[in-house]
Amino acid sequence: MQEKAISMREAGFLGHAYYADGKTTRAVIVVTGSDGGIDDAKYISHKFAQQGCLAEAIGYFKVAGLSAALSEIPLEYIARAIGWIRAFGKEHSMTLAGYGFSKGAEYMLVAASRFQEIQAVVAVAPNDFVCEGIQRRIPLYTGKSPWRYGDKPLPH
Repeated sequence: MQEKAISMREAGFLGHAYYADGKTTRAVIVVTGSDGGIDDAKYISHKFAQQGCLAEAIGYFKVAGLSAALSEIPLEYIARAIGWIRAFGKEHSMTLAGYGFSKGAEYMLVAASRFQEIQAVVAVAPNDFVCEGIQRRIPLYTGKSPWRYGDKPLPH
C-alpha cells in the first residue's frame, strides 16, 4: 500500500491518495461529513485501497488553510481531485466514484451533478436537497449556501 499527500499549493486541493502497487481501473474520491477535517476520509480511503481502488481522501473544510465553516465551499476542489486522478491513471481508463457521508454525501451528489466524470456516488445519510451552510458556533446556520461553483453560491 502506498500513500501520497497532495498539497493545496501543488494541486489546488488538499488530500491524501492511497493505492496498491500495480494498475487499477477503479478510483474513488472520499469526503467527510459535517465534522470536517480529513482523518475519517483517510481511514475510509485506506479501506478502499485495500480492495484495489485508487482512493483519494479530500479535505474541504476544517483543515489547515481552509474554511472553518461549512459555507460556500468550492466544488472546484472535487474538479481538481478528478484532474489529479486522471493524470495519475493516464495510461488506462478508470471508473470514478464519489463517497461521502452526511454533508459530505450532499457535497458529492452536487459534484456528481456538475461533473460527468463521476459515474457513481455512495451517499451515506445524505440530504435530499441542499441545506444551509453551518458553523461550529451560535448561530449554527450561516444563512449562506454550503457550496459554490465559480463565483456563485448554489441555491439552498
